[in-house]
Amino acid sequence: MSRLNSKASNILKQEIELVTKGNSAGDVQREIVLSRLEKLSSEEGEKLTALDISSNILDIIPDFPEEIIKKAAKANQKMNPAKKWGLGLGIVGLGIAGIRDLQSKEIPFKLK
Repeated sequence: MSRLNSKASNILKQEIELVTKGNSAGDVQREIVLSRLEKLSSEEGEKLTALDISSNILDIIPDFPEEIIKKAAKANQKMNPAKKWGLGLGIVGLGIAGIRDLQSKEIPFKLK
């Protein structure tokens, strides 16, 4: 399990491009932060929190939006077990409803 998943990494990369665009010093800032993100994406371990993400970005790009860091941190977290169970039960419920629906229909031919 990587510390920074691809969805969170993409959110951060898009905003980094916008924030550093049109600034000569921004090219260097962008390269430093993107290399940090690539390293975090390839590392195995505990998922990064908003504090971890901000500590890797804000020292280089101090005007980086806090909302984007929070959005990336939320995208980086594992799925809540309650959501997994809810999704699983929903799929099972649909399967049962589908089977009951098939049983109530008449089949136009007989199987031997």
